Amino acid sequence: MLSAHHNAMDTNDIWLTDDDDGPIGVAYLAPERMTEGTWNLYLIAIHPAHQRKGRGKLMLEFVVRLLAERGERLLLVETSIAKSSIENRRTVS
Repeated sequence: MLSAHHNAMDTNDIWLTDDDDGPIGVAYLAPERMTEGTWNLYLIAIHPAHQRKGRGKLMLEFVVRLLAERGERLLLVETSIAKSSIENRRTVS
């Protein structure tokens, strides 16, 4: 289903992976259409067994640094969380 998208040679989309003897994390970002220098972070995820260890933070910092080095100007990151996730979340200190 996505083979045409992934095999397109004219795309500027960026896929990043974190692999440490197996998949740990993934990020996907793409330029915002009809703008210059604006990007959307559509996906960032870390395997549950590796969460809360700073890997997501490092991946996000890498994305920001990569775009800055390329001279891009803005990264859009939309977030949401299900209400049930908030109610079931425990505070970690």
